[in-house]
Amino acid sequence: MNATKILCTLGPATDPPGIVEALARAGMDGARINFSHGGKDAQAPRVQAVREAEQALGRPLAVLADLQGPKIRIGRFPDGPVTLREGETITIVPGDGPCDQTHLTVDYPDLATGAEPGRDIYLADGFLHLRIEKVEGDQVTAVVLRGGPLSDRKGVNLPGTDLKLPTLTDRDLRDASDAVDLGCDFIALSFVRKADDIVALRDHLQKSGAAIPLIAKLERPEALDNLDAILEAADGVMVARGDLGVEVGMHKVPGLQKHILARAQAAGKTAIVATQMLESMTTNPLPTRAEVSDVANAIVDGADVVMLSGETAAGQFPVETVTMMQTISREARDLTCPTVELETHDHDQVAAAVVGGVMAMIDKIAPVAVAAFTQSGFTARLLAKRRPPVPVAALAPVEAVRRRCALYYGCIPLAIPDARGADEMMKLTDKMMLAHDLARPGERVLIVAGLPAGGSGTTNLIKVHKVQAP
Repeated sequence: MNATKILCTLGPATDPPGIVEALARAGMDGARINFSHGGKDAQAPRVQAVREAEQALGRPLAVLADLQGPKIRIGRFPDGPVTLREGETITIVPGDGPCDQTHLTVDYPDLATGAEPGRDIYLADGFLHLRIEKVEGDQVTAVVLRGGPLSDRKGVNLPGTDLKLPTLTDRDLRDASDAVDLGCDFIALSFVRKADDIVALRDHLQKSGAAIPLIAKLERPEALDNLDAILEAADGVMVARGDLGVEVGMHKVPGLQKHILARAQAAGKTAIVATQMLESMTTNPLPTRAEVSDVANAIVDGADVVMLSGETAAGQFPVETVTMMQTISREARDLTCPTVELETHDHDQVAAAVVGGVMAMIDKIAPVAVAAFTQSGFTARLLAKRRPPVPVAALAPVEAVRRRCALYYGCIPLAIPDARGADEMMKLTDKMMLAHDLARPGERVLIVAGLPAGGSGTTNLIKVHKVQAP
């Protein structure tokens, strides 16, 4: 099983029968379903395919539902994709009408508000660059500075413009509820600006009794200013390098990635790095050397999860791409990764101290594994952020928790019955360590748990345990 986890976006390329299972066999730990490209009806078969692959492999797989957020998109081209050429003039208006070579519609009614001559417009993740020449009523006229192919529903970025859009849209609220109905394990909120955006989504979910970990996608400059508060409110963050690079300048992304990952590690929160990690494998069977280095450096910087987007959703070589990602991540595990102390709050100081003790004991007595009994996944997540050099078996009686742990660095989620006392924990540890080849009789493991057993948030115990033969 992977130490750094691999998250694959599902799409048309993964819809044929057997492909999702093949991705899992190649090393996929979780699947991303993108609500920007289809709602509940489109995503339900993909979630079902993940659950079938889970059964076939006998290990949990996470499903992350990615909400669209206030993404501005152009309309559709009834006559097929076009190519914008440098020097051409384009008119852009709000609405949902058809697009063509010289006329684009966008689903943002306030396009002209704040639009000024000289401001930039980027299309399709920044590949196309337009500059505004004039604004008349609700019509914006722009000249193409960098052209290229353009097709239906590509994204629009307006750097420096104060967008009059809520972070959490009505569609997001509907899609979040649908994600709960589909049994998703994480929900990612796009274009987060502040901690209140995460709080609002969590409150919406809690009204229906749902408690799903929330991932804040960092794509806007405002999010960087509010990073620590967002980390406290969210369960994890995604360095969404596509829109982030357009908004702040792609030359700033490497430094920001390092900063975000370091802060997430200190906060004990899951960190995902996404966008163009192995982009060339969308159409080629091998990546570039630069892409290989990019993936490895993200892991060294502290990524818990590396994500594939179009490479698996629409690429020609989805399985080969996952195999390559796994090969890179295994090699990168031996490279130096920064270790930081967890910055704790009152409610988790004991758990963080226990995790610190585990790391010190690993260094002193060299156990072969850690057995972490967890009801919520919290203990496993804290251990993951400290990058233990030995496997962490996340022993969880709850299926949803095991699926979450599938995306925690170095964690091997294993199903157990509820353990009701220390003696039962020892017996379960022996059974699981031996059954999954994590230890042999006589080898030492560290047991991390909470007593009294059965509660969430009670991590308070470390035990050095010699594995016993049955």
